[in-house]
Amino acid sequence: MSFYPSSLANVNNQYLTYVFCVAETQGLRLPVYQIDYTPESDYKNLVPNSVKEYILMICGNENHESVDFYLNDPRVKMIVKNYPRMINCAADVPGAYEYNVKRDTTTGRQRFVIEREKENILTIPLGSCNNYNPLLNYNKNSPGGFVGQWTQFRQEKVEKIINSFGSDICPYDWAFYKGFGPFVQSDTSSDWSSSLDTQTYSNFMSKSEVAFVLSGQSPETYRLFEAAMAGCIIVHDNLPDIWYYKELPYVPLQPESFIAVHDYIQANKKDLKSHTASWYQRFASPVAVGKKIAQTAKHLGI
Repeated sequence: MSFYPSSLANVNNQYLTYVFCVAETQGLRLPVYQIDYTPESDYKNLVPNSVKEYILMICGNENHESVDFYLNDPRVKMIVKNYPRMINCAADVPGAYEYNVKRDTTTGRQRFVIEREKENILTIPLGSCNNYNPLLNYNKNSPGGFVGQWTQFRQEKVEKIINSFGSDICPYDWAFYKGFGPFVQSDTSSDWSSSLDTQTYSNFMSKSEVAFVLSGQSPETYRLFEAAMAGCIIVHDNLPDIWYYKELPYVPLQPESFIAVHDYIQANKKDLKSHTASWYQRFASPVAVGKKIAQTAKHLGI
């Protein structure tokens, strides 16, 4: 039986627990130990000496750093993790993140270049935050928009989208908060609400036709998967060139000329919503990801 030492301190713990339960039903036999990424990890203390081999689940790592050093423990037979390995081209500038892009020859869209990793390292989707519980609803009664934590980058993107409508009223809703879910930061002196609770966010996504997925520290966000769960149309910047995004029918974000994007969404929204929901079930749902983990372990002979 797999041992998954979960902790609600991890924002996607409920999703991951479901994922590994599915993997076990699909034949995963080794115990699974979960840790948070750190370059100087003391994770071995979490694993009893009696455990001769195991699978390591690494959470966090928004900077897309290498995890190869974890394999120095010969007992680690496979690593499952979030965030693909990418090289930060702006690493010399404190707090700056910039990644190389290439053009997808199939879709013509730009993709972030990911580094090839060892065969026994598998990157999986972030999934959803704990207690996120939307209704999959195709008959949306709200155009959608963005509600979430404030960053300067996100504010600038939103302002450009609003300005692109000129004298017309932007139909989308926007709200910035100082915290989300478990990351509550009370600040009653600010001009925006202090925190967005998970149920309010779930309700907003359930009603929204369009979800603007504005990147934070990493180009990957929980919001993308949460939007797909709720059957929203996803508007996003560039994404990493990794297996679970290959068939994602997202709409590229073009803030300066968003009217054209808006018109495209209105003309294709029925197909976009259904195709996005289908993509989630095939590539990002706990069932799909659990099966992927079990298949990879079987291929490795573990």
